[in-house]
Amino acid sequence: MRKPRPSYRRSLRHFELLEGRRLLATDLAQIAGFVRNDLDNDGVDDVVAVSQQVELFLDNGTTPGVFDLGDTSQGTTTTNASGAYSFDGLVAGDYFVRVNPTTGTQTRSGENVSALISFDATEAMGTTNLTIDAFDTAQSANASTAGLTTASDADGVNAGDGGARDLLANIVSGSGEIALVSDFVGTGILNLATTGNVRGAASVVWDGADGDAETVDAGGLSLDLSNSGANSAIELQAAADRAGASVTVRLYSGAGNVSEATVTIVDDDAAIDGDADESISIPFTSFTTVSGAGVDLSDVGAIEVEFDFDAPGFESLDAQVDVVGVLGYTTKTADFTVLNEMSLGDQVWLDLDNDGVFDPGETGVAGVALTLFEDSDGDDSISGETQVGTATTASDGTYLFSSLLPGDYLVRVDASNFTGSGALVGKVTSTGNDVAGMAPDTDVANVDDTDKGTAQMDGSVLSKGVTLVAADEPINDGDTDNDTNRTLDFGFMPFDLTITKVDDDAGATLAPGDTVTYTIVATNSGPAPAANVTVTDVLPAGLTFVSAGSTTPTTNTAVGSTTELTFDFASIASGDTETITIVATIDSGFVGAVTNNVSVAAPGEVDVLTNTATASSTVAVPLGSINGKVVVDINGNNVRDAGDLPIQGVVISLFDAMDQLVDTAVTDAMGCYEFTGLVPGVYRVVQTQPTAFADSNQTTGSTGANASGTNTITGIQVDAGNNIPVGPDNDFLEGLPTISKRRFFWSTGLFNALN
Repeated sequence: MRKPRPSYRRSLRHFELLEGRRLLATDLAQIAGFVRNDLDNDGVDDVVAVSQQVELFLDNGTTPGVFDLGDTSQGTTTTNASGAYSFDGLVAGDYFVRVNPTTGTQTRSGENVSALISFDATEAMGTTNLTIDAFDTAQSANASTAGLTTASDADGVNAGDGGARDLLANIVSGSGEIALVSDFVGTGILNLATTGNVRGAASVVWDGADGDAETVDAGGLSLDLSNSGANSAIELQAAADRAGASVTVRLYSGAGNVSEATVTIVDDDAAIDGDADESISIPFTSFTTVSGAGVDLSDVGAIEVEFDFDAPGFESLDAQVDVVGVLGYTTKTADFTVLNEMSLGDQVWLDLDNDGVFDPGETGVAGVALTLFEDSDGDDSISGETQVGTATTASDGTYLFSSLLPGDYLVRVDASNFTGSGALVGKVTSTGNDVAGMAPDTDVANVDDTDKGTAQMDGSVLSKGVTLVAADEPINDGDTDNDTNRTLDFGFMPFDLTITKVDDDAGATLAPGDTVTYTIVATNSGPAPAANVTVTDVLPAGLTFVSAGSTTPTTNTAVGSTTELTFDFASIASGDTETITIVATIDSGFVGAVTNNVSVAAPGEVDVLTNTATASSTVAVPLGSINGKVVVDINGNNVRDAGDLPIQGVVISLFDAMDQLVDTAVTDAMGCYEFTGLVPGVYRVVQTQPTAFADSNQTTGSTGANASGTNTITGIQVDAGNNIPVGPDNDFLEGLPTISKRRFFWSTGLFNALN
């Protein structure tokens, strides 16, 4: 009688029939993405951004759902050669990712932090990316000590990624049976059931359709388990009815290259019942090399799962496997765009010759205010555009707008520069390199040190649009940085005023009461027009203003002893002149040189070396003299008589009307003195009293003089205009000496001879 096949339903009382539950790993969430560089800021990612730092934050700050300073950094990573990054092994939670741009790069405003990225508990369990075998096709291998102790079944049908399935059951010792069954009673479970006290091993192998369940074909699959790093672990849903039972997974990559991992099956429901409800996740990193170079996860040739129950205490092991798969991360993405930090600028300078080119000897202008605008529509107009920034030129006229995004921009030289105390008052934009009234376009004629500005109706000067493209800017513009454009120059031409003054009576000898005429010519040598020009003429003391021809002075002001005349002109065009004719009279009594100074000025002029002129006239009159004698009044009649004797060697001093000493004289042998070459005016003479003589009297023949003082005659008038050129007979009379011998000498005429 044939022995009936043993029934395996005995084991069902130990197993729960499952519905393909998955692993319960909790750290298989991943955030990954790319950082790219948008070179021209057109919204299209152009190139990968390598070595950009990316930082992960846990949303545990003060404002849930909003990135804030309280959120905790979980670490940083950097993008690889492909611009990719990832944060792996994340648990359930809420996260933010922030890119920290490297030096020289930036993000658009508000685009450096991702939106909130959340993983719930299920997502943190990971995702089955490959199902090696779901055991939903029937197959079995049965070994028995009563029959074959090694039983196998090769190339079982398997719809999973593992392909053909081989089953192997091997009894090593003891007595009983081993039944290894796929799709056990239609449950989609691989069931291992034993009877008696058998010890041995049971395994399932996926190595391609080789027709051999007892030999592993190490190169039969060629399966990529890693999926370029997207997968992270082998997953099992398994259980066993022995505490401490283990399962071994082996991975093969060609002959001799084997890695394996053995894990203990922990029955988490506290019932050591063999129900396949225990989650097993074996990270790829847990596999160790058994032989050769170990497994190449990108090229796995065979996969083996083995239950080994040959050790004491594990005989008659019952176990189940629900699924064998490859577990990957639940991945959510956060991509970022960085942009190079761009710069735009160069110099504002004085274009002295208005050729539109910065020439040697020309200089920059400090303190010029500029404004940067976007040119979002590319129409070369700031109308409706966003202001990006402002700048002021340095001492050498240079300026630079930095940390800009790639894109289109306009630079304006503000109208405020041309009014009040603005740095460009009196100057106009260069036109020497204009074409059809417009300055060159920087994008078309990207030439350094040339004017790029065009005058606007509002008084400002504006460039055309400039397109900044990362890594594509000039490197011959003063630096070698291809992210900077230093070719946007603005030239401004100044004006140059000169003035001349001609005395129409130059060379003539003038006298008080004469008329003098001055011709003044103010010239603008250009190249720019001069606005608000003022000519100032100062008539010195001795001149009285009569007229200025057809030009009326703007002001006529007495300043001390001078007269200041000003003449205002709204503008003088380049190359034009303004002529002023001033007529004045020489004041009565004035004599000497008349020096007339004139100047011209206008706001914003740079070169003022030729802004003043001088004309001089000489007023000459006949010069006068003062004379007299010092004598001894022999007869004491207080009048100089023919018999009075002269006194030699007496010092006479001459003082002017301001009591300033003019000259001194000493009487000669005839007692005479004289002061000559005197400018008309009022004088006084003072005698130094000769010793041994008593002062007697003073007499004068000068009209208006006063001889009543002691040793002094005042009010002596010398006035050519009144025909009084000489102040005569200003005599000093002395009494006879008091010693009789001296009286004798005087009486004999010998005193002077002895003295």
